[in-house]
Amino acid sequence: GLASGPKGGTRAAYVRYLKAHFPTLCSAVGAETFYERYRNAAVHEFSLKAGYAIGRDSGLKGAYTDTQLISDTGETITLLNIDRLVSDFLSHVEGLLARAKTRKAP
Repeated sequence: GLASGPKGGTRAAYVRYLKAHFPTLCSAVGAETFYERYRNAAVHEFSLKAGYAIGRDSGLKGAYTDTQLISDTGETITLLNIDRLVSDFLSHVEGLLARAKTRKAP
């Protein structure tokens, strides 16, 4: 809802929103990549795209993304730090709420 666009324009609106409000995420994984490989895949396909996964901050040691070799398959995957993404999103929402309260204050 925060990044919705007109019919046929949701992707572009979402990517613009990411670039404007989540620059660290965009520099780590790219706005288009995040939209296509994580967000869009999870929402519409109930899974992430092949070669992409999420990981916890404890394993990623603060990095937004990292790659990992899966020894069983020989595949290299890109991990996204889900804890960091959630923290950044909640911080963003808190900022929106604070601005909304400021506008309503007498």
